[in-house]
Parts: sequence; structure tokens; C-alpha cells
Amino acid sequence: MYTIAIDSDGSATWIIERKTLLENENDTSNFSSTFFHSSVNTLQEFSDNVTALVNRIWLQVKREEMYVKDFKLTASISQTSSVTYGIVKYKFSWIGFAEKANKTEIVIGDVFLKETFMFGNGMLIITYPEQYIVTASPTPEEKTGQTLKWYNTADFEERHPKITLKEKSVGLWSFLQDNMLFLVIAIITGIGSTSLIIFKSRKRQEKTKIETSVEMLPHEMEDEEKIVSLLKASGGTLYQSAITKKLGFSKAKTSQILSSMEKKGVIKRKKHGREKLVTFIPPKERERLKR
Repeated sequence: MYTIAIDSDGSATWIIERKTLLENENDTSNFSSTFFHSSVNTLQEFSDNVTALVNRIWLQVKREEMYVKDFKLTASISQTSSVTYGIVKYKFSWIGFAEKANKTEIVIGDVFLKETFMFGNGMLIITYPEQYIVTASPTPEEKTGQTLKWYNTADFEERHPKITLKEKSVGLWSFLQDNMLFLVIAIITGIGSTSLIIFKSRKRQEKTKIETSVEMLPHEMEDEEKIVSLLKASGGTLYQSAITKKLGFSKAKTSQILSSMEKKGVIKRKKHGREKLVTFIPPKERERLKR
């Protein structure tokens, strides 16, 4: 089962739950060994696989920022009178999961490839903030409140389900409730105060228009930004040859860009055998090193 909680900035929290039938003591022992005794190794392997997957997806969708973080694993064994199940839950945050089309609209779906559902067929549950109205294709089998459910991910076409979240517009009654105090003051103090409120309202509207137009301007990622995003998506470190391959740069271009970034303190490079290992230096760490 895949549960995805969408945030208003387009990021998402994933929880993947797997239930395995443990038919005998040997199955139970193997489950305990993998998810209780060696859980750190299991989580590391999972996080490496997800990071690599998201990295590949990022190269296809070209989102400005996309990476995963905060991996967690919990495991338990559930027993009834007749059956025993091993239950594992993987949790992580996916930054840049959805496309923030503009200030009021979020579009979800371009990251849904067959390999995105990494453990195969299962139920998909998507939740979203209450200030949005939703349209979805295909239509979910269940919709309750801010929760959408599809029973089988195997039924989806590539880049589906496609979901659009549009922020609810503020109705007249809501506006009157929120601004009642200002309206009363305007009535009491007369035309002068009313004019002041109208002026402020127009000023807010003009500001909103300006901000919206800026938000909708297309943004082409610079080469250095692409390398930073790629490093973040890969946990902060990549071989120089991998950067060249993933971004389609020439070796000379990659070397030139990395040299410039190294001088600025954005990255550092270290010889590792015949390769060079490139490590991203976060802004806080850069500030600390300057002192």
C-alpha cells in the first residue's frame, strides 16, 4: 500500500506498507533477521534505491528541485489465531514531488512511472490539504474528505493518476466575515476611512498581480544549479563521471563547471582511485569554513 500526503509547497510524505504472510518459523526468523536485527542495512539499501530512482525521474521531469530525505523504517509482527503477518513501513519525504504550476495550483502525476511503485501492485492513497479542490484522472474508487483511493496501481497508465489541486477561492461571505471590523470602522469614520481601505485593497491587488506574473515566468536551470540538484538527489556525493553521464555534459564542460564551483566553495573534489568524488557543501557549512 502506498500512502502519499501532499503538502501545499508540492512536497510529499510517502509511507509504503508491505504485509508478508509468515507461514512457518523459518519465515518468521528470516523476517526478524532482516527487519529487526539488520534494519539499518535494510533501510540503507532502500534509501539508496529510492534516491537513485528519484534521481532518474528528476532527469526526465526537469523540476527545479527534487530530492528525498528523512528515511525511516518500522517493522512489526501481527498474529491472529490462524495467521501471522510481518508488517514493514517505509517512510520518507520527497521534495519537489509535484509541480507547483502557479500560486494556487498544484499538478501531480508526471513522476508516476511504472518503476515509481517500487514494490509492485498495491493500493494508492493520496491525501491533500483542505484548502484545495481536486480533479483526478482516472476517477478514484473512493473519495472521503481530502483522501483519494485507487485499489490497484497496476491499472494506471504512465504518468497517471493525474491530479490537479486548485486552491479554493474566497467567497463573499468569507470576505465579509474576515473584514467585518474594517467595514464597521469605515461606516463609522466615514468616506475618508473608506477611501483608505479601497486604496489599500487596490495596492494588495496590484502586488498580487505582480507576484503572479513573476511566478509564471519560465525558469531555465543553470548548469551549476543542475549539478547541485543532482548532488542533493544523490545524498550529497557523486563521482564526476556520473555527473557527466547523467547531465549529458562533455567531460571538459563538467570539469570546467566543477572547477568554478570548487573555487566558490560550493563543492569539494577528492581523488578516489582513478575517479574524482564530488561532494556538495551546504551553505551553513560554507559559512563555518570561512570563519
